[in-house]
Amino acid sequence: MTSESLESLQKEVDRLYEMFVQLIARNRGLSIEKIRSTEAGLYFGEKAVEIGLADGVTTFFEFINKGENTMNKQTTTDLEIDDLETDNLTKYRTEIVELIRLCNLSRMPEKIGEFIEQGVSIEQAREVLMELLAERTKKTEILSAIPQNSQEDLMTQVAKSRCI
Repeated sequence: MTSESLESLQKEVDRLYEMFVQLIARNRGLSIEKIRSTEAGLYFGEKAVEIGLADGVTTFFEFINKGENTMNKQTTTDLEIDDLETDNLTKYRTEIVELIRLCNLSRMPEKIGEFIEQGVSIEQAREVLMELLAERTKKTEILSAIPQNSQEDLMTQVAKSRCI
């Protein structure tokens, strides 16, 4: 190998060593100086635990059993989260269907999007729709108080009332 090739190879080894040191320091919660002080040595068992490069010493079978237990717990947790998400989706779907039903019964389908966007609860929607229906009813009552005769009769009545 040429000296240039050796130099290039050494630079790459140094670069990878630096990346390795930073990775170990970050993942083990140790300083870069502490990792460098190991001088790339190999540490096993209690010595590795002592300097912070390992969490503990165990047998292969204990490690496998612990991993299986951890994976089972994680799977159970994932299933519980999935069930919770499904329950929430079902709840929200039910609420939206009820909002749609209320708006359609009140003959105000234009309110559906507004209620969903604002996150209005079913109870709040019911109150708003009842108020709007009450306002509509008052307007209808006022209009119905006017005699339902033809326009000519109404004008005749107004003229008669002015003559008297």
